[in-house]
Amino acid sequence: ITSDDQFVWSVNPDNDSVSVFNVAGDANQKVAEIAVGKEPWCVAITPDNTKVYVTNMASGTVSVINAATQQVIKTIAVGTEPFGCAVSPEGDKLYVANQSSESVSVIRTKSDKVIRTITYVGRKPHGIAVPADGDKVYVTQFLAQVPEISLRPLTQSEGADDGREGRVTVIDGKKNRVIKTVVLSPLADVGAAFRSDGNTLAREPTQAVPVFDNVVGGFPNLLESIVIRGNIAYIANTCSSPNGPFRFNVNVQSCLSMIDTGSDVEAFPTLNMNVGVNFEPVGKKLFNTNPFMVAFKRSASEGFVALAATDRLL
Repeated sequence: ITSDDQFVWSVNPDNDSVSVFNVAGDANQKVAEIAVGKEPWCVAITPDNTKVYVTNMASGTVSVINAATQQVIKTIAVGTEPFGCAVSPEGDKLYVANQSSESVSVIRTKSDKVIRTITYVGRKPHGIAVPADGDKVYVTQFLAQVPEISLRPLTQSEGADDGREGRVTVIDGKKNRVIKTVVLSPLADVGAAFRSDGNTLAREPTQAVPVFDNVVGGFPNLLESIVIRGNIAYIANTCSSPNGPFRFNVNVQSCLSMIDTGSDVEAFPTLNMNVGVNFEPVGKKLFNTNPFMVAFKRSASEGFVALAATDRLL
């Protein structure tokens, strides 16, 4: 949405285009559809609303659109599979996460040229966000990683519910270099409503009459996006619990992880958002799957999470 609340720009990955909607006064009318590169994934708007940037995942490019004329004015080559994008608060830089190049492209918006490629930003950089002061840039690593060998028990299996950890890379926004990796720790218990019948790693078989008495943990995985509100960064992700046996509400959970952007550590333990399912009325309960994006109200302490596979807002 533009800073003046007049227009919404939306990518259409299956149509290789961007749609523009007039939302002033709740008009909610589509006014344009602009062809861009293949599989557009992220859209970012400069603070003055003059330019719109679109990452094209399959093309490995960024389309630059003149917001007034609604025309593509330039195409910038970046890394392989650019996903997330974010404009700096001053509007002078665009950051692009290149998932398969494991890099972040820094583009100067005045010239629309890549001025720096930041390497070694971690495995599968995906979502990206810049806090209001612009001092740092946060990049999610899409897939969870095995902990450093010095930090895990010798008996720990990668197939355990705590066998991996989520990671978010922190970049110095002034010097354009990696300064830290924030670890999102596994949950020891995803909740009493999500116990398993049996334990695969412990070779405990399922019962003829199911007894759901095994505690299930989970680690943040599939870190789709990151959104900063105040001094907290919110990361929508799917918690994975690989230890079986397989069951729809045992092996994956919809999770929300949080980082304190002041200290760059976890602000709170990861939240399993499926604990809210039991608050829903019978007949409307749905197991939440594939949390994709977080957005907050500007005037209230309330936010929404888009759930891609459940086709709803949480």
